[in-house]
Amino acid sequence: MTAVIPVKPDRLIMLALAAFLLSHAGLMTAAAKPDQPALSIVYDSFARFIYTEDGQARGLYVDIMNEALGARLDVPVDFVWEPWQRAQFSVESGSSDAMITFSTPTRRAYADAGEVPVAFSPVGLFTVAGRPVPAGCGCDQTLYFRAGLR
Repeated sequence: MTAVIPVKPDRLIMLALAAFLLSHAGLMTAAAKPDQPALSIVYDSFARFIYTEDGQARGLYVDIMNEALGARLDVPVDFVWEPWQRAQFSVESGSSDAMITFSTPTRRAYADAGEVPVAFSPVGLFTVAGRPVPAGCGCDQTLYFRAGLR
Protein backbone atom coordinates (compact mmCIF):
# COMPACT_ATOMS: atom_id res chain seq x y z
CA MET A 1 0.00 0.00 0.00
CA THR A 2 1.31 3.40 -0.91
CA ALA A 3 0.96 6.17 1.64
CA VAL A 4 -0.20 9.47 0.22
CA ILE A 5 0.97 12.65 1.91
CA PRO A 6 -1.38 15.52 1.12
CA VAL A 7 0.38 18.59 -0.24
CA LYS A 8 -1.32 21.92 -0.87
CA PRO A 9 -1.51 22.53 -4.64
CA ASP A 10 0.30 25.87 -4.45
CA ARG A 11 3.14 24.28 -2.45
CA LEU A 12 3.38 21.41 -4.94
CA ILE A 13 3.63 23.86 -7.82
CA MET A 14 6.33 25.86 -6.08
CA LEU A 15 8.34 22.72 -5.25
CA ALA A 16 8.06 21.48 -8.81
CA LEU A 17 8.97 24.93 -10.14
CA ALA A 18 12.07 25.08 -7.96
CA ALA A 19 13.08 21.58 -9.04
CA PHE A 20 12.62 22.44 -12.69
CA LEU A 21 14.59 25.67 -12.45
CA LEU A 22 17.47 23.98 -10.65
CA SER A 23 17.65 21.12 -13.14
CA HIS A 24 17.41 23.38 -16.20
CA ALA A 25 19.58 26.32 -15.19
CA GLY A 26 21.01 26.50 -18.73
CA LEU A 27 17.68 27.79 -20.04
CA MET A 28 18.08 30.96 -17.96
CA THR A 29 20.55 32.42 -20.44
CA ALA A 30 17.92 32.22 -23.16
CA ALA A 31 15.74 34.77 -21.37
CA ALA A 32 18.17 37.54 -22.30
CA LYS A 33 17.19 37.28 -25.99
CA PRO A 34 14.12 39.44 -26.65
CA ASP A 35 13.48 37.97 -30.12
CA GLN A 36 13.58 34.38 -28.96
CA PRO A 37 10.97 32.13 -30.61
CA ALA A 38 8.57 30.22 -28.39
CA LEU A 39 9.78 26.98 -26.85
CA SER A 40 7.67 24.24 -28.46
CA ILE A 41 6.49 21.65 -25.92
CA VAL A 42 4.59 18.72 -27.42
CA TYR A 43 2.17 16.63 -25.40
CA ASP A 44 -0.52 14.02 -25.53
CA SER A 45 -3.34 14.24 -23.00
CA PHE A 46 -2.52 12.98 -19.51
CA ALA A 47 -5.53 14.00 -17.39
CA ARG A 48 -4.90 16.51 -14.59
CA PHE A 49 -1.29 17.01 -15.68
CA ILE A 50 -1.66 18.17 -19.28
CA TYR A 51 -4.72 18.12 -21.53
CA THR A 52 -6.62 20.29 -24.00
CA GLU A 53 -9.69 22.28 -22.96
CA ASP A 54 -11.41 24.79 -25.22
CA GLY A 55 -8.49 24.54 -27.65
CA GLN A 56 -5.90 25.46 -25.00
CA ALA A 57 -3.38 23.34 -23.10
CA ARG A 58 -4.34 23.07 -19.43
CA GLY A 59 -3.15 21.23 -16.33
CA LEU A 60 -0.42 21.13 -13.69
CA TYR A 61 2.47 20.80 -16.18
CA VAL A 62 1.17 23.74 -18.20
CA ASP A 63 0.93 25.89 -15.06
CA ILE A 64 4.46 24.94 -13.99
CA MET A 65 6.03 25.61 -17.40
CA ASN A 66 4.16 28.88 -17.89
CA GLU A 67 5.30 30.09 -14.47
CA ALA A 68 8.90 28.83 -14.67
CA LEU A 69 9.61 29.71 -18.28
CA GLY A 70 7.04 32.33 -19.24
CA ALA A 71 6.59 34.42 -16.12
CA ARG A 72 9.95 33.93 -14.38
CA LEU A 73 12.35 33.67 -17.33
CA ASP A 74 10.38 35.52 -20.01
CA VAL A 75 10.72 32.57 -22.38
CA PRO A 76 7.57 32.16 -24.49
CA VAL A 77 6.07 28.67 -24.41
CA ASP A 78 3.90 27.07 -27.09
CA PHE A 79 2.13 23.82 -26.16
CA VAL A 80 1.31 21.61 -29.15
CA TRP A 81 -0.93 18.54 -28.87
CA GLU A 82 0.17 15.51 -30.88
CA PRO A 83 -0.52 11.78 -30.58
CA TRP A 84 2.12 10.33 -28.24
CA GLN A 85 4.23 8.50 -30.83
CA ARG A 86 4.32 11.58 -33.04
CA ALA A 87 5.16 13.83 -30.06
CA GLN A 88 8.15 11.67 -29.19
CA PHE A 89 9.30 11.66 -32.81
CA SER A 90 8.91 15.46 -32.98
CA VAL A 91 11.41 15.85 -30.15
CA GLU A 92 13.70 13.14 -31.51
CA SER A 93 13.76 14.75 -34.97
CA GLY A 94 14.20 18.26 -33.58
CA SER A 95 10.95 19.70 -34.94
CA SER A 96 9.80 20.30 -31.33
CA ASP A 97 11.90 21.44 -28.39
CA ALA A 98 10.60 19.43 -25.45
CA MET A 99 8.09 17.05 -23.92
CA ILE A 100 7.31 16.35 -20.27
CA THR A 101 7.53 12.63 -19.60
CA PHE A 102 9.42 9.90 -17.77
CA SER A 103 13.12 9.61 -18.50
CA THR A 104 13.98 6.28 -20.13
CA PRO A 105 17.19 5.01 -21.73
CA THR A 106 15.55 5.24 -25.17
CA ARG A 107 14.54 8.88 -24.67
CA ARG A 108 17.90 9.82 -23.16
CA ALA A 109 19.53 8.61 -26.41
CA TYR A 110 18.02 11.59 -28.28
CA ALA A 111 17.13 14.13 -25.57
CA ASP A 112 18.57 15.61 -22.40
CA ALA A 113 16.58 14.95 -19.25
CA GLY A 114 16.51 17.09 -16.14
CA GLU A 115 17.81 15.45 -13.00
CA VAL A 116 14.97 16.75 -10.85
CA PRO A 117 11.38 15.72 -11.68
CA VAL A 118 8.85 18.36 -12.68
CA ALA A 119 6.26 16.59 -10.47
CA PHE A 120 5.82 13.37 -8.52
CA SER A 121 2.89 11.11 -9.28
CA PRO A 122 2.70 7.53 -8.06
CA VAL A 123 1.17 5.23 -10.66
CA GLY A 124 -0.30 1.89 -9.67
CA LEU A 125 -0.38 -1.25 -11.78
CA PHE A 126 -2.70 -3.97 -10.57
CA THR A 127 -3.14 -7.42 -12.02
CA VAL A 128 -5.33 -10.40 -11.20
CA ALA A 129 -3.88 -12.52 -8.39
CA GLY A 130 -1.73 -15.29 -9.83
CA ARG A 131 -1.05 -13.56 -13.15
CA PRO A 132 2.38 -12.15 -13.87
CA VAL A 133 2.98 -8.47 -14.56
CA PRO A 134 2.41 -8.00 -18.32
CA ALA A 135 5.52 -8.18 -20.47
CA GLY A 136 6.40 -4.96 -22.24
CA CYS A 137 4.73 -2.70 -19.68
CA GLY A 138 7.95 -0.71 -19.27
CA CYS A 139 8.17 -1.53 -15.57
CA ASP A 140 11.85 -2.40 -15.89
CA GLN A 141 12.52 1.16 -17.12
CA THR A 142 10.82 2.86 -14.19
CA LEU A 143 12.99 4.06 -11.34
CA TYR A 144 10.24 4.01 -8.72
CA PHE A 145 8.14 0.88 -9.20
CA ARG A 146 6.12 -1.00 -6.62
CA ALA A 147 4.12 -4.09 -7.46
CA GLY A 148 0.58 -4.22 -6.11
CA LEU A 149 -0.21 -7.91 -6.11
CA ARG A 150 -2.44 -9.97 -3.79
